Amino acid sequence: MLHSADDKYYVAIIINHSLNIIGTTYTARGLFVCDSPLNNKYLTKIPGVCHRINILGEYQKPYPIAWAFTNLEVEHKYNDYLFAVYRQL
Repeated sequence: MLHSADDKYYVAIIINHSLNIIGTTYTARGLFVCDSPLNNKYLTKIPGVCHRINILGEYQKPYPIAWAFTNLEVEHKYNDYLFAVYRQL
């Protein structure tokens, strides 16, 4: 879960993960959920390729770092609150 500076909450849920045949690429697929419509400033649009979600969270105690969701590629947009996403690592 991530809490952004504009007081919104976001959750990424991994449903499936796999390793390619050669064993060099790991892919995680799942859902991305927001508590309010996702602001377009968090969507990077790559024409003809995909949309990516990039959000930096704010620092929260007791954690000394800020969490972030970066390069979540959108496979399907169900509505402004729910997205099917994947991430290749």
